[in-house]
Amino acid sequence: MGWYFEGWRTRSELIEELTRNSRYRQRNGPTIISTCLAHCYRGGAFSGILWSVWQSTLEREGVPIQPTRRWIRCDLLSHGGAWGWGVKSLDEPSGPFFYSCPLGYLRMVPVANREWRAGVRTYHRMLKAKRKTHAGTSFSVSRRMRQPLIWPTGAQCRRLKHPTGQA
Repeated sequence: MGWYFEGWRTRSELIEELTRNSRYRQRNGPTIISTCLAHCYRGGAFSGILWSVWQSTLEREGVPIQPTRRWIRCDLLSHGGAWGWGVKSLDEPSGPFFYSCPLGYLRMVPVANREWRAGVRTYHRMLKAKRKTHAGTSFSVSRRMRQPLIWPTGAQCRRLKHPTGQA
């Protein structure tokens, strides 16, 4: 499936639409009730991922006719300039190649893709290790600094250029 641009002007407008609960009655059939149980946005100002946990119930005349179903959804969001905000939706069974899904969401939903969940757990372990390595590390940068910065781990920082071109 490709990207979908519907003219959403703001990211929050798009997120509100994507997380809105719905109730849809099929002609002479059951009513589908979809509820967003949790959602969070991970990303920057112009693109990111909206993670959400959904629950779906099929009812006929107020009585459930199937067991409730839950799943994790991954919506890629991007600003398309004059087109506004757009979305590309994925879910857990399709194995999205994104692993920033909150760990708590994995506990809320039955397993649909073990390999992807292992990737999510690995991502969070690596993130935790990275935070632990850099905990308490702070530094300041002077425009006159001539020596490269060295992290406590021994890694060397690359020199950044000043926006005006000065070193």
